Amino acid sequence: GRDRTFFFFSYEGLRLRQPFTTEPLEVPTVAARNAATGVLRDLLNAFPLPTRRFSAAEEADGVVPYITNFTNPARLDATSFRIDHTINNRVSVFGRYNYAPSQDLQRARFCAASCVADLTFLTETFTVGSTQVFSSKLSNDLRVNFSKSKANQTYFIDTYGGAVVPPQSSLYPSFTSGANGYVYIEVNPSGSNTLSDGLFSDNIQRQFNIVNSTSYVFGGHALKFGVDYRRLAPVSFSGTYKRAFLPDSIQALIATAANPNGEPAFAQLIAPQITLRPIYHNFSFFAQDTWRVNPRLTLTYGLRYEIVPAPDEENGNLPLSVSGLVEGTNDLRNVAVLPTRQKFYETTYNNFAPRVGAAYQLFASPGRE
Repeated sequence: GRDRTFFFFSYEGLRLRQPFTTEPLEVPTVAARNAATGVLRDLLNAFPLPTRRFSAAEEADGVVPYITNFTNPARLDATSFRIDHTINNRVSVFGRYNYAPSQDLQRARFCAASCVADLTFLTETFTVGSTQVFSSKLSNDLRVNFSKSKANQTYFIDTYGGAVVPPQSSLYPSFTSGANGYVYIEVNPSGSNTLSDGLFSDNIQRQFNIVNSTSYVFGGHALKFGVDYRRLAPVSFSGTYKRAFLPDSIQALIATAANPNGEPAFAQLIAPQITLRPIYHNFSFFAQDTWRVNPRLTLTYGLRYEIVPAPDEENGNLPLSVSGLVEGTNDLRNVAVLPTRQKFYETTYNNFAPRVGAAYQLFASPGRE
């Protein structure tokens, strides 16, 4: 209705291209690439080509220095919408929605220049609320919120600097399709020349929050008391598996060439990943009083009480826990694995948080308040 309903809308967009110069990296020499065969050649060719010629002594260990510069693009969009409506002179309601996706492409983020990290983020919030005025002394305020934050980190290999993207069959195990997998390739023990490909992490934080507070005014007192409940339900997903190629040196790789099954002579680690869905509950109760003792002195005092049970996991996949560790020692004689779904800690019921404050007006004369 007229003068009873109000709307608000906003949008903000940001586009950036940020210049960047790598620290000294290492890439396989042309001779090392030519000497390799099969899958090993595919992996070495996934690195950028050397930018100049090097002497035989400089190429002796199979890698040469590599420095380059480039720009990393980033974008951010933020859209919000709010509506306020006055039902009558005692009740008003509102709703607010915010949607803010962003993306940051970072080349050479903990890897070679032909490796790009695609970092995407999404923040989404929805809040509704209502204020009820029962009398000139008594009012109530209610807020309900649902929020979701998502962060995804995915790596991919491209053709930067003359690199050749390896076929999927050279990166991922034959028993998988490569979906939701992550591959880490290291071609020297120092880790100064690495490649990454696939999904590294895809995490979501979900929050449900409800807050209700009631205010009552009488005499020189302004009382306020209420409840605050918060439920956090994050999802920690690191893909279905992770695979790492960890060689001793390029020379050792080339010397051993490839194993009979066609896989490169890397020390390989293949680790399955578990999706964790922990659940956290937080219950809070509070009460406070703002007491205007006289025109100059105001006292504020209150108490907050919280109950925070130990987190649980939606599917029972709590991380492994042990007991009996002695801090600062290597004594493992009394270490024991805790039973499945063992709580991390016992719930405590003495979480009291008192507060007190005072405000005093030193001067009340005009111009010197």
